[in-house]
Amino acid sequence: MCAEKVKVAHFVLFSVFLVGGGVILCCDLYVNIPIDETIHTTRTQLLKHNDQQTTNQICSLLETILGQNYFAFQDHCYQPDKGVAMGSSLSGTMAEIFLQHFENSHIKPLLDSKRISFYSRYVDDIL
Repeated sequence: MCAEKVKVAHFVLFSVFLVGGGVILCCDLYVNIPIDETIHTTRTQLLKHNDQQTTNQICSLLETILGQNYFAFQDHCYQPDKGVAMGSSLSGTMAEIFLQHFENSHIKPLLDSKRISFYSRYVDDIL
């Protein structure tokens, strides 16, 4: 099995494992979601259907909530410098927002140019 990191801009999105037959499996998504870029994408989408004030309020709340991303391990509390917490009720939504943006900006052009022949995703599982 061959493993490598998929890099988009200046961050590692997820690990890629090439399995026999050219199948690619991905993991480590939640902990690698770029929060600032995801909030920017959220702001862009919100502005299509909301006024500036509503959009700013929602994005400000997202920044506050996602900035308080803590976890406990062996009686110590940690604050990761990137990603979203797996157990947070907001994690799935933020992952979906980012993945839709990622697919539209990076995967769709590869599919259109036939550089990749198949791409499938169910929630955060990518094949």
